[in-house]
Amino acid sequence: MKKDILKNLDNLIYFTKDSLRTLSGDSENTISMNIYRWKKSGDIVAFKNGVYATKKSYDINSKEEGYFKFISSILLKPSYISLSTTLSGYDILTEGVYNITAITTKLPKTYFNAKYSYRQITEKLFCGYEIKHFKGYEYYEATKAKALFDYIYYRSHRLDRDMNIVEDLRLRLDLFTKDDFKEMRSYVESISSKKLLNIINNLEKNAHIN
Repeated sequence: MKKDILKNLDNLIYFTKDSLRTLSGDSENTISMNIYRWKKSGDIVAFKNGVYATKKSYDINSKEEGYFKFISSILLKPSYISLSTTLSGYDILTEGVYNITAITTKLPKTYFNAKYSYRQITEKLFCGYEIKHFKGYEYYEATKAKALFDYIYYRSHRLDRDMNIVEDLRLRLDLFTKDDFKEMRSYVESISSKKLLNIINNLEKNAHIN
């Protein structure tokens, strides 16, 4: 397989071994050997074993909003963006967030030197996401209410109804409405968690919603 074949992949957001197999017709061993060489030379970027981008494609697309979120949806299916990534996008978290966090029904995973992190959730709570787009391709991201629900869901073991949870988690809830809290309570109903309901009531009380 000639290195020039990578030029045919520069216009793809990502490619797989199947992409190379279709273009070259080479054997599995030859494809694997060339991928190893291209990774070592820096000609391709490996998000995980089997999912790649050419260096040129990565350099171009990584400057655009939504690229890393879309790649997240490719690395592990089913999944949707949530938690600190979504909350940071709404300026709900006070600290900066640089990695991509997502929710899946599969086992927890990390990829690309932990750039991508996935948390496992029950099927009942794999919901509350919207369709987003990157260059015509779809991926899923939680609503701000579901992202906050997911956030407290994984932290509920250390939260107490008597504390000011908004202050304790350093949350900015200026954009939250009564409808957002109503949405959060709908997720609680599916799992019948009294503790989570108390936490949400605490959040609404201390968010000073008008």
